[in-house]
Amino acid sequence: MTIPKQFKIEPLVVNPEAVRKRKAFFEIEPGDEQLLREIQQHLAPHEAGIMDRFYDFLLSQDQIRRLLSAPGLVDRLKILQIRYFQELTQGKYEREYFENRLRVGFVHQRVGLPLEWYLGAYRKYLGILRDTLRESYRSDRVQFIKVMSTLTKIVFLDMSLAIDAYTYSGQEALAQKASELEQANTKLRELDESKRHLTGAIVHDLQNPLAGIIAFLQVLEARPEGLTEVERRSLREALARCSDLSALIQDVLQMNRTEEGQLELYMESVELVELTRSSTEAFALVAEQGSRQLTFHGPKTPVSVRTDQTLLRRILYNLIRNALQHTPAGTRVKVSVQPGPPWT
Repeated sequence: MTIPKQFKIEPLVVNPEAVRKRKAFFEIEPGDEQLLREIQQHLAPHEAGIMDRFYDFLLSQDQIRRLLSAPGLVDRLKILQIRYFQELTQGKYEREYFENRLRVGFVHQRVGLPLEWYLGAYRKYLGILRDTLRESYRSDRVQFIKVMSTLTKIVFLDMSLAIDAYTYSGQEALAQKASELEQANTKLRELDESKRHLTGAIVHDLQNPLAGIIAFLQVLEARPEGLTEVERRSLREALARCSDLSALIQDVLQMNRTEEGQLELYMESVELVELTRSSTEAFALVAEQGSRQLTFHGPKTPVSVRTDQTLLRRILYNLIRNALQHTPAGTRVKVSVQPGPPWT
């Protein structure tokens, strides 16, 4: 079986020293390897029966039965399992054996076999082997205990390699997800940088012609002769709308700074009644042209607040503009200032 490229054995167990340490941890000695070859001779005549019992157990579990539901799959797996079983008791446990066990663990992880079922299958497998060997060593209980101790060592060695494969595969999957997330974050940063540059370019391109329009209107405003009252009023309204457009451009810059965490506020004492009144009056002609009644109500005494005047004016402009744009003709739009209790 070829190891998939995404599953690299090297970080797990490959070199002779790692193999030696793992076998030493499970106390697998040369005498155990010789004994396992002896066990194989006792088990060989019972291979088919062992496989039948083992797969009867597997197929009694709903989740495993679904995984093995393809026609003919169980028969093919039994053949592979007999080969696996023969390797288990071959008495030679070096690099090739370790890599093969890791491959098997990886394949089981890839097909979606939960680790707890994998370990449960090992337990059942060991139990079936115990029952089979008990008959062979009925007359020598001491040897039977020694045989089972040795067989348990090698089964637990296999279990540890399966856990390695599952763990490594899980880490690989997490690393892949982390890589994909980092790529997505990099793309977002690139898009954000592109948006910032685009915003700057748009604002720059809008400011220049707007400045020219404002200058032209101001020239006309300075020479009122020959203009009717309606034309002069329209001229003032045009200048006011240019001011609105300039405020909108500043809003775009302000939002950009806010998203970048660079919003700077200039806090000062602001007379709220006058600020709200002038903001409302700036939309008087818009309200009239849209057949809406725009009124302002506020106390006669000043109301002072500490705020960023420019930002607050933009907020008021947006609120009034939205009220006039998104209401039907004939709507009465009322803007008011109502002083509340002082903050403590």
